[in-house]
Amino acid sequence: MNEPSGGSTNEEDISEENLTEEFRNLGRNLSEALKTAWEHPERKRIQDEIVSGLNELGTTFRDEVDNFSKSPSGQQIKSDVQEIGDRIRDSQMQARVQQELLNALQSVNAELQKAIERLYSSQTRGTSEQTPPTQTPDGG
Repeated sequence: MNEPSGGSTNEEDISEENLTEEFRNLGRNLSEALKTAWEHPERKRIQDEIVSGLNELGTTFRDEVDNFSKSPSGQQIKSDVQEIGDRIRDSQMQARVQQELLNALQSVNAELQKAIERLYSSQTRGTSEQTPPTQTPDGG
């Protein structure tokens, strides 16, 4: 029994070759378009304008920061920030902040572990029982 081939494999080969060639052409054309756009004088002019504008912005910003830091308001803010820094460096405040941070991190980690366990159990329902990795609050 002979199956009618109808040339389908030959047509498929030609079709694949055409697709491959068109993708190559697309890649070359995109590469050339990007290269041409990058080398275009208008792009270079815009880049120069942007660089110049950013340099001017940086200079203006520095000048304004200098002016503000010398102003009475700037001096007051600087003094306030230094005072806050001194308070934080106080050992009791530092210990309290560290303890509160530790408590918050432990709470977040505990909630994340619960969420992981819920997700794990919902994914493994109906499959062999496996236990998710657990961590103790001390990281072990």
